Amino acid sequence: MSKNPNHPRTRSPLAAAVALFLFAGVGATPALAAEENGGTLIVAMDAEADFLDNQAAGGWITWKVNRNMFDTLVMEDLTAEGVDQPPIIPGLAESWEISDDGLTYTFHLREGVKFHDGTELDAEAVRWNIERMWNPEAEQYSAKAAACTAFSWQALESLEVVDESTIRFHLNRPFGEFIGKMVDGGCGNTSLMSPANWEKWGNEEIGEHPVGTGPFRFVERVRGEKIVLERFDDYWGDQLDDPRYTGPRIERLIFRPMTDPAARVAALQAGEVDLIWSPPPDWLDAMERRGFQVEQAASPHVIYFALNLREPCLDDPKYRQAISHAIDRQGIAENLLKGAAVPAYGMIVPGSPSFDADFRKNAYDPIRAQELLAASSCPDGGPTMTWLIPTGGSGNMAPIAISEWIQRNLNEVGFNVELEAYEWQTYLSFWWKGLQQGQSASWMSWGMTTPLWVEVVGHSKWHPPEGTNVGWYQSEEVDALLDGALVEIDDAERESLYAEANRVMMEDAALLPIVHGKTPVLLGPNVEGYVAAPQNWRDYRTIELR
Repeated sequence: MSKNPNHPRTRSPLAAAVALFLFAGVGATPALAAEENGGTLIVAMDAEADFLDNQAAGGWITWKVNRNMFDTLVMEDLTAEGVDQPPIIPGLAESWEISDDGLTYTFHLREGVKFHDGTELDAEAVRWNIERMWNPEAEQYSAKAAACTAFSWQALESLEVVDESTIRFHLNRPFGEFIGKMVDGGCGNTSLMSPANWEKWGNEEIGEHPVGTGPFRFVERVRGEKIVLERFDDYWGDQLDDPRYTGPRIERLIFRPMTDPAARVAALQAGEVDLIWSPPPDWLDAMERRGFQVEQAASPHVIYFALNLREPCLDDPKYRQAISHAIDRQGIAENLLKGAAVPAYGMIVPGSPSFDADFRKNAYDPIRAQELLAASSCPDGGPTMTWLIPTGGSGNMAPIAISEWIQRNLNEVGFNVELEAYEWQTYLSFWWKGLQQGQSASWMSWGMTTPLWVEVVGHSKWHPPEGTNVGWYQSEEVDALLDGALVEIDDAERESLYAEANRVMMEDAALLPIVHGKTPVLLGPNVEGYVAAPQNWRDYRTIELR
């Protein structure tokens, strides 16, 4: 049971009312929000966003907002349908070249690109942005941005402004996933802000006054209530005769934080919002029958637990393997999440070139779990373990329900597990510090299309506070495989090395992948043009409101 006194142990009255309303099939016809909102799309978020500093704020919740205001040199095409992985396309750089030795990347910038404050993008502005994330000697340097983007710049040696529209990155070693990491979102994204705007606000205030080059510009924020964006009329994509870059069809985009999933559903029913993130999976069918739209796609996403290898018993591989074999991932995906996810047996995610859908390791086998536990250093189950979980947010599909399912699985074979739940932003504030004494495991919902993701969670050089290997996992074999993959410029060989590192990590069972989410959303019947891209965030430029 959860130790958090604020943890909802039962459904709220609103949740019960909405559930009764949905499944009894009574109530009013869904309202058409477009008639009231005109050109405004209102999105119900499952958690409050962090500060809106595009280079320093971590988590998908915040990036799902920021990516509408900020662009990267290289981008993913989230308007493409029927693809397993979003195609990489030119962004603020219309082209680039990579030297044969993999040490030099030259980017040629688009002409006529403006920030929302009217200043122009040029190579000097790009240099300024990169140095904010990389060079501690720069005036604009942000330690938060550097920590958040450390994976991207780990091989960067110097920057060269060739001319007004050309910038060159010099690396000190090959980095095969340099471009792949550049398009990644959430913590580590490499989008560009206005240097002139930073001069006005500095690092402490810039997150409250975001200015980028994206299709939407910032209007206002009322914490706990809304973030308002509007169409940027000078958006550079409108200058191109290419549907991949066309500006938004809506005039305004409003994000409303609503942490209670039942409240999000009720707001959609009432026509108060047009789209909701992280709907309750067991309500999707009923909502679809009532005329609402369900959209989901396999995405580079995994819900996983990191085990604290500094804790008693958890330093024993047999004990950890027993834990992994005790978890019924198939049951969670099919029965609890109603098909809104698939079981996860490795840390490599769908959409990654290293992903193998047939890979199985430590599949559900409670008898094998009991055998391994009996052969471990703690055959009696060991001391009570405390597992840390969030209450929601950032792709966290039903974290309470999933964790309680796992808790039952583990207790049934002889482990003793307690859950401790926290609000998402509070949870993130200590998750980054790594698992501490008395903390046995921590939940995370994350993933990347780049197979560098395996390094992010598994290499010993990324132990906190430098990185996100929060369970203190360390393997000489895995480190060697990841070091080799990092500098390998042959794509097939690099992808193979990452796959092998994942296999060894799963044998060690220091990380427990649970499910790959399909990132479901619910849309009102008034929403057209939504593309369920195979990514953890979406492009709202294609949406129209009836």
